[in-house]
Amino acid sequence: MYSFPLYGVNEDCIGCGTCTRVCPRGCIRLEDGRPVYDYTDCINCMACAHACPKIAIKLICVKEPNPNARYCNPNITLAELIQANRQN
Repeated sequence: MYSFPLYGVNEDCIGCGTCTRVCPRGCIRLEDGRPVYDYTDCINCMACAHACPKIAIKLICVKEPNPNARYCNPNITLAELIQANRQN
């Protein structure tokens, strides 16, 4: 859906792969312990950025007013989100 980069990954990334597991469209893969994006099917849900435990994924297409703010729904666990993305 997008042809330009939406997200950047900084040096805080620990290569945990959480971003790959929460992306509902499978747009992220790890290469050499770093996320690599394929924006072809990206819906810009920001699940990768919100779930990153190190806040290493940042929006680069717009200036974030508060770049360290992240939202996690208190009624949904990370495990539930990952499991939901395994559905076909």
